[in-house]
Amino acid sequence: MAVSHWSYIILMFIAGMAVPVMAGMNAGFGLKLQSPMGAVAVLCFAAFCFALAVLVFSQKPNWAGAAEIPKAFYLGGGLFVFYIASITLAAPRIGLGNAIFLVLLGQIVSAVLIDHFGLFGMTETKVSVSRVGGIVLMVAGIYLARRGA
Repeated sequence: MAVSHWSYIILMFIAGMAVPVMAGMNAGFGLKLQSPMGAVAVLCFAAFCFALAVLVFSQKPNWAGAAEIPKAFYLGGGLFVFYIASITLAAPRIGLGNAIFLVLLGQIVSAVLIDHFGLFGMTETKVSVSRVGGIVLMVAGIYLARRGA
């Protein structure tokens, strides 16, 4: 059964909504534990357990093909830990909204560069005047939404 394009759009919208919820929960966990890095370790272990459970009940990976995966791709795990650690540490100090604003800004810049150069096997989408205009409007909108906070 083919999954519709809209299903992916809805999935990513929900994932986007989950990011600030996760960030707030992680920051609260770090405060309650009085150790942001202790919270990161526990949260990463919990994430591993959830991922393992989903793996057991879903598709089976091609473990034989794992040897062909570029070693640099494994740095994604380090970037995951970096994000969890940075949001857990920063959100209680600069506010969740400000932390998420900066994360969104970084995501926009990074996504444009990845698309422009077709990095990591992604579809190459060159930067155009209309894309830059859209990005500027997104950044302005995020800024205006946070300005009075």
